[in-house]
Amino acid sequence: MKNQDYNEYEPQQVQFWISSASDKNTYCYDKTVEFFEDSIINPAKTFCWGFDFRVPVSAGLLSKDFLTELKLSGTFNELGFAKEYMSRFVGSSNDAWFDYEKLLSCRHLVNPESHAKFRDDIESFYVISVDIARLKCQTVATILKVFPRRDSPWKVNLVNLFVLGKTESEKVFDKQVIELKKLIELFCPKEVVIDINGIGVSFADSMIKESFDATTGKTYPAYGFSNRDEYRNLQPKEASKILYGIKANLDLNSQMHSFLYSKVYSGLLNFLIPESVAKTKLMSTRRGAKMSPEEKNKRLLPHELTTILLDEIMNLKQKPTGNSNQIVVEQINKRMTKDKFSALEMGIYRVQTLENDFISKRQNRGLGRRLVFTTKARG
Repeated sequence: MKNQDYNEYEPQQVQFWISSASDKNTYCYDKTVEFFEDSIINPAKTFCWGFDFRVPVSAGLLSKDFLTELKLSGTFNELGFAKEYMSRFVGSSNDAWFDYEKLLSCRHLVNPESHAKFRDDIESFYVISVDIARLKCQTVATILKVFPRRDSPWKVNLVNLFVLGKTESEKVFDKQVIELKKLIELFCPKEVVIDINGIGVSFADSMIKESFDATTGKTYPAYGFSNRDEYRNLQPKEASKILYGIKANLDLNSQMHSFLYSKVYSGLLNFLIPESVAKTKLMSTRRGAKMSPEEKNKRLLPHELTTILLDEIMNLKQKPTGNSNQIVVEQINKRMTKDKFSALEMGIYRVQTLENDFISKRQNRGLGRRLVFTTKARG
């Protein structure tokens, strides 16, 4: 105040934090998230904002021609452009286990799948893999569409991801189980891979029993495990045995890491295209232009979840163990979860073991028999 009197409504201490975008495993990213959360909780005290290249372009401080030349340059780097000109934090680090450009090159799929789609001329089947969570993390189901091939490695498409139990009231396992059984009806999977370590046991116990949905009045069937002896006398004998339980340990984790790495770097695992590209394609169609904001968000959600999944993968670094035959990974930024990554690699692990079993049987029989999977609706 002019007379130097104290004014309780006037800020006495002000902090300015200025940063450019970089990697998601850095201190500046954590601080940006912290301020952003504070601005939502207490907007009277915290203000957080940022902008990309469009602001200086509109003000005449940056030339459109310069940006065009930059993108057409042979040395153009999409990752660097995202950080420097689009103010986007990216999931990359020099310590990262995967190469970010390699993961980006695997994003080919234009459309997610919300239910099973089979073609008579192409053999395929679905595998659903689920990482179980109850409180701080999320229960995530990944939908893998597998294309078995007789004389070459199997190709896998990650066609959708679902978060089970989005709200606190829906996180109880009885409701999460109903959500998973709805997905089973939609995709008619060959197998459903479930993490049955720790709290996953309670989830598995509910899967082998009938489930009643009080909202719709519908009863969903019990399912059985094909590989777990402990459930053999507990699950109904007539239950469809499509469940495959995984109890991870150090050696199994190492094998799952190896299978996922191999699938990605051999170009046999495809992901959905980025949400920004998907949105552009969607809005260029008549159907997309007529969609409500809710419909657009729902349509683009699988692409956004895929981006989060890749960020989780890029947040992992290999941990030295002294054993060259063992792969152990750990999070670079401990604040970032890895539930989507865990769900994905469990599914890839099971697909690879199915492929290995098929190859082994062919070699033992000395036959080149055609592999055929038949799928029918269950319920």
